Order: sequence, then structure tokens, then C-alpha cells
Amino acid sequence: MQRYRNVESFVGESVVVTDHTGSFQFNDLQPNQKYVLYTLCEPNQEARSEDLLIQNPPVLKTLSLETTDSGGLTELGELTLVAGLSLTGRVTFPADAQRPSEVKVRLSRDPAWDWCETRVLNRGEFSFTGLPSEVYRVSVNAPGFDIDASQFRYQLTGASQFGMRLRSDRQMPLVIPMRSK
Repeated sequence: MQRYRNVESFVGESVVVTDHTGSFQFNDLQPNQKYVLYTLCEPNQEARSEDLLIQNPPVLKTLSLETTDSGGLTELGELTLVAGLSLTGRVTFPADAQRPSEVKVRLSRDPAWDWCETRVLNRGEFSFTGLPSEVYRVSVNAPGFDIDASQFRYQLTGASQFGMRLRSDRQMPLVIPMRSK
């Protein structure tokens, strides 16, 4: 995907898969442009609390590159996949509160401009799998509620969002306490 999405040169995103040898090629990219290669974020729609240690496929850590002049070939060499990680958690509401009928958690990240979201299950559980160890913005869409900063260990970047670095040495379930607006 192009790093900068200005009207003059943005041509959209491209998706490729490798062939049987592990090779891939993007055709007709704009010359002298900055691009970002990344594995797409995937929600796990069937999250369950007993699935805290989900096996993940390998993923590509986000990679920035710049294409060569017109007609040239930008050779990336051999890229290494890393073990994918899971982010599992639970959204909690005050005991006396009526939980909204639909609650969603969204992950997004830069410079990939990638995002995905999953609906929170009845007991408040959610899960994302196949994630590289990177910084993510986590947003909770729960109409009538915000994250309760007084009970939360991450710094909020908005009433219903925060940032976090996903690391392989921290695989604890994330608890997001909510409060009425």
C-alpha cells in the first residue's frame, strides 16, 4: 500500500500472495513512491475464554520501502516471517448497567493504515489472531459508554481508545473496563 494517500498519486492498495516458491511481485507500482508491506489484520469472530493461547500463522512485520525510477525493479531480497501473536480480552461494564446490544473492538495501526474489528461476545470476550509485534490503536464502540480511565492501566488517547504495543512476552488477556457516559 502506498504510504501517502494524496489525490495526485494514490492508486489504491494491492494484495498479493506468494507462489509455490515463496516469491511475489507487485506490478505497475508508481515510481519513486513510499510503500508499506504488511500482513492484514484478522479478527477471530469465535473468541472464547478457553482459547487464550491460540496458535497463530507466521506474519510479516510491517516493512516500509521506496520504489525505484520508472521501469525499474525494487528488489526486497528475502523477507522473514515472524510468529503471529494473539490479542484476547474482555470488555466489562458496571454491574448495574444495561450492556449495549452490539459492542465492537477495533484494532488499527500505522504506517500500514490497516484496521479490523470484531464484535464482542455476550460475556464481553474478543480476540484477534495473526498479529505482528507492533503498536496498535485499540478502540471500543459501546454506545453510551466510555473506557473507565480510573480502572485502566493504559493511557487513553480518546474517551474510547488507547494505544498499546503488542509483545510476545506479554500474552495476558486485556480487560477494558467501561463506564456510563
